[in-house]
Amino acid sequence: MALSDERIIDLLKKRLEGTISEEEVTELMAWGDENPKLFHELGDRQALFAEAIRFSKTKKEVFIKLRAQIPELNEEKTSTARIVYWRKYAAAGILVMGGLIAYLLTHSPISKESKKSSNPSTEIAMDIPAPAGHKTVLKLSGGSLIDLDSAANGALGRQGNSDVTKFASGELNYKALHEKPTETVFNTVFVKRGGEYQVVLADGSKVWLNSESSLIFPTVFTSKERVVELTGEGYFEIAKNSAMPFRVKIPDGSTVEVLGTHFNIKAYSNEPRAITTLLEGSVKLSSGGNSKLLRPGQQGYILNAGNIEIKEGDVQTATAWRDGLFLFKSTDIGTVMRSLARWYDVDVKFEGQPSGNLLTAQVKKSHSASDVLKVLEISGYHFRIGDRKIIVMP
Repeated sequence: MALSDERIIDLLKKRLEGTISEEEVTELMAWGDENPKLFHELGDRQALFAEAIRFSKTKKEVFIKLRAQIPELNEEKTSTARIVYWRKYAAAGILVMGGLIAYLLTHSPISKESKKSSNPSTEIAMDIPAPAGHKTVLKLSGGSLIDLDSAANGALGRQGNSDVTKFASGELNYKALHEKPTETVFNTVFVKRGGEYQVVLADGSKVWLNSESSLIFPTVFTSKERVVELTGEGYFEIAKNSAMPFRVKIPDGSTVEVLGTHFNIKAYSNEPRAITTLLEGSVKLSSGGNSKLLRPGQQGYILNAGNIEIKEGDVQTATAWRDGLFLFKSTDIGTVMRSLARWYDVDVKFEGQPSGNLLTAQVKKSHSASDVLKVLEISGYHFRIGDRKIIVMP
């Protein structure tokens, strides 16, 4: 994404000040993905940019300071040679931001008091890389377990009246045979922390499972309805069959009933409530004798005593995990850290009372934990990493 130098500085300042909008976060993160080295270097110099906000209240003042450092910018008439000079150093915002950093390093009056009061950046004893592999286990009807990371690709055998095939892309496919089933056979897919996996059920429905999630399902659907059980988080694309409704059971006893639709369910035991987000079609939520219908773009929340609350939702945020992203929009620190704990397989502890600041950020899940935490620091939190543990400091 091509952004002007002035625009980049404007976005960085807003991000530090906490006034950046969700659309601007997306804009800045897209630029950061294209310029990762420069973006991460700027993140390492958070204190310098905080000084930039204090030392210069407007963009105009920033450019006045830069002109004082770079005489070529003071010329009223710009020759071709000077244009080449500008473009050489302005690529990816290096001139403006490099000049800002240089100015702060040499001229910004950082007082002893501000040095003492400023919080440290992320402390890294041992970084935690993004997980590798799918970290998924298949439990067969007889109780035996297959590690899908180490199992060979191709046919895994027959389960009930389905042939089971594993693909290198991280997909398990159940293909129903034409024989009439004599019994209902169940399989379970367990996705550990740091993993993701896709299951194609015998009716053609597709389920993507997020980290620390599991799905119990029949190898062939034989009754008047199709029923599966989910713990954790899953994204569903259900094959249409009006004669055989599809139901998803979640641990709190609630169910989601559909005919053919796309939706996401987040039902982790350590989250305060289960959330269903509808993308296409319609679904009915049922809990404790209550039921409500969802329309596309809405989210349904299962509350205490079986109560159901319907709100207009953020589909992009709810399904970002499927696109390899952490996407937080005005999200509390507890929810953010639970997501990181599941992905990086770490324990999270808090030192002191969290500030209550909400976080807005978009980061690729392929980044290491330290890279993600540097982005999150902008909301005023600081972190310490070591021994598969992340300490959150206010």
